[in-house]
Amino acid sequence: MIPRTALYVLIMLFVHGITAQSQVVQESSVITPRAGISVLSSGKWYKVKILKDGIYKLTFEDIKNMGFADPSAVRVFGNGGTMLPMMNSARRYDDLVENSVYMFTGDDGAFGPGDYILFYGHGPVKWKLNTQTGFFEHSMNFYSDAAYYFITTDAGVGKRITTAEAIAGLPNKTTTTFNDYDFHEKNKYNFLKSGRQWFGERVEYSAFDTTFQFDNLVTTEPVMLKSNAVSRSSVLKTFIFRNIDKFIGSISIGAVILSNSTGIYANQKTGLFSFNVSNDEVNVSITYNKVESSDEGFLDYLTVNVRRELIMSGDVLFFRDKQVVGTGQLAKFSIGNCTGATEVWDITDFSKIRRMQTALQGSVLSFQDNADTLKEYVALNPAGEFLKPIVTASTGDLGDVPNQNLHGIGPTRMLIVTHPLFREAADSIALFHQQRDNMTVQVANINQVFNEFSSGANDVSAIRDFAKMVYDRSTGSHDRLKYLLLFGDGSYNNMSQAKGNSNYIPTYQSDNSLNATSSYVSDDFFGFMGDQEGGSETMEEFSLDVGVGRLPAKNKEEAMTLYRKISNYNTKANRLDWRNNILFVGDDEDGNIHMNQANGLAD
Repeated sequence: MIPRTALYVLIMLFVHGITAQSQVVQESSVITPRAGISVLSSGKWYKVKILKDGIYKLTFEDIKNMGFADPSAVRVFGNGGTMLPMMNSARRYDDLVENSVYMFTGDDGAFGPGDYILFYGHGPVKWKLNTQTGFFEHSMNFYSDAAYYFITTDAGVGKRITTAEAIAGLPNKTTTTFNDYDFHEKNKYNFLKSGRQWFGERVEYSAFDTTFQFDNLVTTEPVMLKSNAVSRSSVLKTFIFRNIDKFIGSISIGAVILSNSTGIYANQKTGLFSFNVSNDEVNVSITYNKVESSDEGFLDYLTVNVRRELIMSGDVLFFRDKQVVGTGQLAKFSIGNCTGATEVWDITDFSKIRRMQTALQGSVLSFQDNADTLKEYVALNPAGEFLKPIVTASTGDLGDVPNQNLHGIGPTRMLIVTHPLFREAADSIALFHQQRDNMTVQVANINQVFNEFSSGANDVSAIRDFAKMVYDRSTGSHDRLKYLLLFGDGSYNNMSQAKGNSNYIPTYQSDNSLNATSSYVSDDFFGFMGDQEGGSETMEEFSLDVGVGRLPAKNKEEAMTLYRKISNYNTKANRLDWRNNILFVGDDEDGNIHMNQANGLAD
């Protein structure tokens, strides 16, 4: 697969490397302080992963088995598994952030055999309250189905969960219930093999049926259901939603021209419904009025919002309450079925987890907290059963992490981001430009980029953030980043690591996956360095600040072939007559583009 910038880079590399467009230098706004040195630059590190939100447990023995000599100094780093922002202006973490951990040391107070740590792990699904609709919405990570965390013991005593200060005063709000949610989404189909929106189960020959389980559901409060569905039909079609046999709503979707191969492939529409249930189960069934054999209906997702009683029904209970939030609000939470061992943590900021001061009356545990903003809490029994991170895998994405320090890179003219398979060819191209063009070049392994800029998970924005860091470190036009080369093919399927999918360096895909004329892949995304630029549906309005290209190698042989073509093209033996008349595109010291007759020479 060759993105639209790949042809450009092949031509420019053959002639004179990669040529950047003229640019207006913009001052960089500091979103978060840039690290001058990555935490991964020294010490021993071990990479683990999780698949969903939860409280995770690592025992003394687990840490020992990772090869650490002194588990008592264990520290956990990681930024969770949600996607990085696509716009440069949005806030994100820089490098790996240390997480607060709970350490159980037993009666002797020393961390040893049988002891353990707990930490809050944030998985690849993000939840956000839509303030316009009051609905909690989910978003999945387009690039990874896991979140990664990094373990070390070589950096001294780390962050521990602290105890919050007691908040005096009478609460404005009291609550014994909370907002909860769940979703169903399976990414199975990308109809055009383009764009980042995928769709799930077919709903055409038989009904789709699923059940969400919520302990202690408040049946007097309505269940809110949001769904997006897709129809490809020559006539208007309807999806019917039912709870058991009770009608709860419908979505009608307009027709498309089935014979139009360059237009709209299918239409989609979202519905938001409200209904009541009589027990802890929320059943949803969906039917599609298929008539013709060509009619096709697909479910995109289901998202459910409910209200639950604040009652412990296991060792862990995550909760939040939008109803108590307001300026100057002081909220009191009361949780049932607790014991003297139950703790409540404020996990709103995973790097600064606070243990709330609580009071137990009978089996009801209460605490109060400022509620100016929506906060996330977890009630837990620290001696209970917890999830365990995945520590070994056949895919090779876990285990020991060699020291690296991309954050230590200073100003440079060219960056090459390569898949490990193509490192030899990438280093050869770097040497070629260093010797021929007297250019400063840095080569980075794509996995190193992910480790430092997206907490170990695949993410298209991690590459852009890496390039922007280097771009922003320039001292003037003479050392400003001008060229970014991506070495490795890409795929519309940025998630799959299956054999045969050329997902070596991720691609930026448009949001649209249903309209053939407005769904696209573009590496231009990686070249937008302006603070107000980035990935969006209007990014054609932005100007490239660096020249971006891709060498779409699929194996080592192709990679070396591309290198040889680039180097051989610049030898005297290959300067034939046809080349005397080509139009050469070059640039001066200030990055301004000039076009002249090549006269057989690449200057």
